[in-house]
Amino acid sequence: MEEFLKLVKNLVRIWDKSKVPRFLWPMVHIQTLSAEVRPKHEVLQELNYSAEELIRTSPADQAALIREPLADVNTRSESLQHNIARKMVSFLL
Repeated sequence: MEEFLKLVKNLVRIWDKSKVPRFLWPMVHIQTLSAEVRPKHEVLQELNYSAEELIRTSPADQAALIREPLADVNTRSESLQHNIARKMVSFLL
């Protein structure tokens, strides 16, 4: 699978967008989305680390106010990553 993804990336770099075969368009879009999401995941990891430090030093009521929105953001991020991976796999099958 990784080799195929590398091939698609290389083809996209070589070809103009207008020359990419129509059947590869969904894969190109998925790759683009994945490339845009990856740096955001790194930012989210830093946010989680900072939030955990804050939670440790905060009173219980304030820590709860941090945990809830953070858990929501983490859940949405995991769902997005899962859906991207699922679309990649479904495209390849």
